[in-house]
Amino acid sequence: MLVRVFRFRGIGAGDIGHAITRHRHWRRRVGELAPRRRDWFGTIASVALASATVLEVIAWRRLLHMRARHADDARQKVLYLMSVSISDGVALTSRDISLINASLLGFEMKLAAFLAKPDRR
Repeated sequence: MLVRVFRFRGIGAGDIGHAITRHRHWRRRVGELAPRRRDWFGTIASVALASATVLEVIAWRRLLHMRARHADDARQKVLYLMSVSISDGVALTSRDISLINASLLGFEMKLAAFLAKPDRR
């Protein structure tokens, strides 16, 4: 597992869908391990929680750096980042925002049209 996460084919390379899946996996693992801190398996669970947390942060950073190759990638990335920030209350820093903006260059018009509120009469 560690090899798959650390095998960066260069920042910006790879599939955004795969990066989102990887981040979801590590977020789920952190959520599964967090309640186990107090049972008899607590020491091992704490080590696993710490490593899963580090891997989740790595997956998050990679997702932020990853460049969109086409409009569908850009739309998928924006939707996922919005859902994570809303559902988990993740506060995106100004550095995160600048990374997201840089990774979505060239798709501003399509994303603006996608995110625009439809005119309902």
